[in-house]
Amino acid sequence: LVPGNLRLARTSFVGRDAELAGIRALLAAHRLVTIIGPGGVGKTRLAFRLAGELTEEYEHGAWVVELDAVSDPGLVADAAARALPLPAFAGGSPAESMMAFLASRNLLLVLDNCEHVAAGAAELADQLLDAAPGVTLLATSRVPLELAGEARYGLGPLPLAADGVPLAELLDVDAVRLFTARAQAVRPAFRLDQANAAAVTSICRRLDGLPLALELAASRVASLSPADLLTRLEDRMSLLRTSARGIPARQRTLHDTLAWSYGLLSPAEQLLLARLSVFAGRFGLSWAEQACSAPPLAPDGVLELAASLVAKSLLVAGTAGQRTEYELLLTVREYAAQRLAELGGTAQAQRRRADFLITWLAMPDPVFQFSSRTGRYLAAVAEAADGARAALAWCLDQQDGGRACALIATVYRWWNVTGRIAELVPLARRAVELSGPASLPRLFTYYALLLGLEVTPAQTRAEARRRSRDMLALARQLGDDTGLAVALYCEADTPAYDADFAGSARLLAAAAAAADRAGHRALAATIRRSEAEARSAGDPPRLITELQPVIEEFRASTDPFGLAQTLAVLARAELESGDARPAAGHAAEGLRLARQNGYTEVGWRHHVLLAWSSVARGDAAAGARLLGAVDAALAQCGGQIGAGPGEAADRGRVRALAVRVLGEQRFSELHAAGAAAGDAAAAELARPAAGGG
Repeated sequence: LVPGNLRLARTSFVGRDAELAGIRALLAAHRLVTIIGPGGVGKTRLAFRLAGELTEEYEHGAWVVELDAVSDPGLVADAAARALPLPAFAGGSPAESMMAFLASRNLLLVLDNCEHVAAGAAELADQLLDAAPGVTLLATSRVPLELAGEARYGLGPLPLAADGVPLAELLDVDAVRLFTARAQAVRPAFRLDQANAAAVTSICRRLDGLPLALELAASRVASLSPADLLTRLEDRMSLLRTSARGIPARQRTLHDTLAWSYGLLSPAEQLLLARLSVFAGRFGLSWAEQACSAPPLAPDGVLELAASLVAKSLLVAGTAGQRTEYELLLTVREYAAQRLAELGGTAQAQRRRADFLITWLAMPDPVFQFSSRTGRYLAAVAEAADGARAALAWCLDQQDGGRACALIATVYRWWNVTGRIAELVPLARRAVELSGPASLPRLFTYYALLLGLEVTPAQTRAEARRRSRDMLALARQLGDDTGLAVALYCEADTPAYDADFAGSARLLAAAAAAADRAGHRALAATIRRSEAEARSAGDPPRLITELQPVIEEFRASTDPFGLAQTLAVLARAELESGDARPAAGHAAEGLRLARQNGYTEVGWRHHVLLAWSSVARGDAAAGARLLGAVDAALAQCGGQIGAGPGEAADRGRVRALAVRVLGEQRFSELHAAGAAAGDAAAAELARPAAGGG
């Protein structure tokens, strides 16, 4: 038998095939390999598994030195000496005897849990690399040993299931496999099935795929169904614990595991980690420097502290394009938030985060103006969307109406352009109902609310009228022409709802005049587009004529969003006038602008118009397929294009026209084929409708 002191595993080993192969390859090329990762990620289990597989490849086997109970770095060598079968050498210290013993041995030595005695572990490893050429070292640690010749293997959580994975494939996902195996250990009748698959998948995701957390959670299946367990994971720190014997104290609860890592940090590192808990999702270094650097931390010291947290496996670093991004695992974030609350710093950190986002995401363009800079703004808000949601929720919970309105006014444009504006309705409603100063941000929060109410059911029309009046009163109180223009623009909807188009046109003319006084060319052009629609109500040929100067105004102002919107209005008027060919050309131009600039809701509007033009030009089959792709894509985002009920009516009109030509059965077949192709295929389906090759 090959010697060694590996303990027999008490539970099955799940997954990690790629990791085992990767570390095995490193050990073939390096004499010191350190597996680095956060607490609970499975470093020890992986090292023991690999040592077991490699035992017979070393003449004198594989040996483990467990350091979790060693508190003094100076005693690491003694712990190693106790773990090895040293002969009774005469004289000398245990460390000297160990060096003499290992000098002629060929074995794998595992140094497990080095982080709290890293200096002692590094000193021992350094000596062995020089004195024992036949010894290969495999260390596990939450921090690197920082030795020349050290190869590091970063161990992350288990892979999670992607959205929509079929039940038959879920057990191929390591996180789900581990949870299921451990659940069956405490409840043998447990099976992953259609009824519990969604809850199990969500549990794995909520726990970051962290093996320790999954095992602790699975142990609760003895008394809780996965669905009940999922509802209780908000307090995962107290829920996830075990009383099983034979488990190190630091791993009996998720809280203890994280507390072990937290206790190894310097006070400055602890403070930064706690403050970083205010960020939801990924964040850049500049975010941390500006939002988390209140005294005693300084902005220029955040980089080194963040690098240390990454090295200590508490902060995850990655890249997005050419930019470094950071992220806290959810379990770490929750623990850090608890520490921040204990420090009494939660309110200050949350306020700084909200203020930072308000400044960082400020729109670079005037109201209603879209330019080459707008794309960068939209990308920045998309990147910060999770953080903005969390900051807004905090502001509302704290009854901070001023900050809530400032944040909504900063980010609403992205929510609107990407077809998500309905999400802001309950948030903007709460924000304007809170007390706060009369301000332009408050006025634009009303505007965001009204935009959202446009795409919600007609029952909200009474609320829209009331909010519009409140917005106009606020604009007059402020005495700001930009605010007045936007408020009058919204107020013009009230007579339009009652078919008083002349009254609507008068309000829009006043709004355009206010925009002219404010010097906002794009805002004035946008309002004049609506004025043209009001003046031409029920007369599509007149609308086509009225829109020509508005189109030229947008072309001259180089505003791609305003132009794309106006092209949609023009194409629709042309279709209603029976001019399908120019309508297809204008819809194609609008779709191209939408794709180039990420204007999701305008893009889908042009897809509908292209489907309509296909049917009108005699290709009902192409129109049915394209409408299927559009309907399927919109169903995934709640069924709203984002610009009011007219577009839903347009889709119904396309359907009726196509069914008249194709018959219900053939239409349904083609519509289903387009839906199955997915939204990615919509662009290809739109090409022939637009006259493209």
